[in-house]
Amino acid sequence: MPMRESTIEPSSQGEVSRLLSDPVKVAPRDRLSILADNLLLRLIEEHRCDRVFFLLRELSPGSGTDHEISIVSAFAADRSKIDTPDYFIDTHYLVEIGGHDGCQFLPGGVEGTTRPLLTCSFPLALGTRGIFLLEFAPGETKVSQEETDLLCAFLEVVLEPLRDSFTISTLSHRVVELEGQLDGIEGLLEDRELELGGLRSVIEVEGFVSEDVTCYHDFLTRSSSVQEVLNDVDRLKNTDLSVLIQGETGTGKELLARAMHFGGNRSQMPFEVVSCGSLAPNLVESELFGYRKGAFSGADEDRPGIFERSDGGTIYLDEVGDMPIEMQQKLLRSLQEGVIRPIGSSENVRVNVRVIASTRHDLTRLIAAKTFREDLYYRLSGFTIEVPPLRDRREDVPLLLNHFLEKANEEQEAQKRFSESAQRELYQYNWPGNAQELQNVVTRAVLTSPRRVIARKVILPLLRSPGDEGLHGIGLTRDGEELVLRVPATDSFNDIVSEVERLVLVTALYRNRGNKSRVTKQLGIPRQTLYNKLDRYAIEEDEYS
Repeated sequence: MPMRESTIEPSSQGEVSRLLSDPVKVAPRDRLSILADNLLLRLIEEHRCDRVFFLLRELSPGSGTDHEISIVSAFAADRSKIDTPDYFIDTHYLVEIGGHDGCQFLPGGVEGTTRPLLTCSFPLALGTRGIFLLEFAPGETKVSQEETDLLCAFLEVVLEPLRDSFTISTLSHRVVELEGQLDGIEGLLEDRELELGGLRSVIEVEGFVSEDVTCYHDFLTRSSSVQEVLNDVDRLKNTDLSVLIQGETGTGKELLARAMHFGGNRSQMPFEVVSCGSLAPNLVESELFGYRKGAFSGADEDRPGIFERSDGGTIYLDEVGDMPIEMQQKLLRSLQEGVIRPIGSSENVRVNVRVIASTRHDLTRLIAAKTFREDLYYRLSGFTIEVPPLRDRREDVPLLLNHFLEKANEEQEAQKRFSESAQRELYQYNWPGNAQELQNVVTRAVLTSPRRVIARKVILPLLRSPGDEGLHGIGLTRDGEELVLRVPATDSFNDIVSEVERLVLVTALYRNRGNKSRVTKQLGIPRQTLYNKLDRYAIEEDEYS
């Protein structure tokens, strides 16, 4: 039979790489079928056959001697994929063919087939053999030795990639099966209201009792440092002293301000919140001080501002550090003199308001940067309260977790709870968004969990905070909204980058408890890259365990 010259170099690893078609981008469970497709298309180019197959000969389940044949991939001469062959070779004949190593030509008309075949059988794994099968047109009586040698050379090049792909695909399918079995087990445990290992929840183990908990106007805590804060709030509630509450985002600054107002002698008067960071600079003055009819186009009637509406009550300046510098002078005057002047008015209006301000910033730094007035700072900070972050009062995490879980269950009419491993994950997390982030995570977990027992795998994606907050952990400190990474002093850019990269890896390994598969998924890097970097930076297990 006429032959074209082969384009395959048996010893060429570059050719193998092209045949693999960049399998890194292929899902592991599909790797064998994708590779088989590429190989069969190449065989069609090299041999003038009608059909070409890649088959697996495997031991039947539960049998030590019987075998079965499965089709991994098949193509016709026109390169069209064959999903279901309209006719096929006798299975028993294929089992016999697959039991012999090497390549052989089988003329048509023998038992089991009516068409000439060129086959190549080889071991893939224990109990499994692969078979390349080339089917020729009826009447073909022989193939040249060159063609048989070509198929053998082809097998020599692709055998190892085939074995690797078979192993990866098989293990991937097994992982999916095990995950399905695990889901089934979790379902059974849920139905019987059991936990894996029969262990009690973290909250139960902690043994909280009512006298351990301080509840002050919906602010819950077991922390001695927060109890001191609440004692300050209680002492200040009936005074007119200006208060500045400092703390990270989500620590409950507004909740403390409300407790101070509604627990004090102004509780029957208005409580107005001013979000200083969300006000447009050109609207701040009208929002705070109001305006009179005709003051500008569209001012069709008098409109009192927040200060007038809050007369006798409390104004809460949320994130006062974000207030435009040009407005700070007018605010200072109003606080000093107790009067405001609405836009378009020639007369002052006297107001009696108490001001409570909050900030996540270090205002002394803003003063040094000339973005916040020093005199306004001293006017606002008649008394300063520091709210500790949640990571510094971990004893509050189980308490708040239980509180937010009850609230979420009530809102969503559910009866869900966290598995022990999920609770432990929540307890160990650093909570850069503090109590607000904890509440958000609990609410989303209750909403998205398909089961009554919320598993750790439901929690993990919710804890991967956006941006650099996800790196908060070992070797990182937080100053307000800034993440501070301390690296050795050096003049080398590469040394600094390497130190950062090493810390990212150690943090990810610590965060995932040394599970390298999760680390590669989180960081979006190939597994081999992770191993290379672990070797490069000499990262030992005791650094993240």
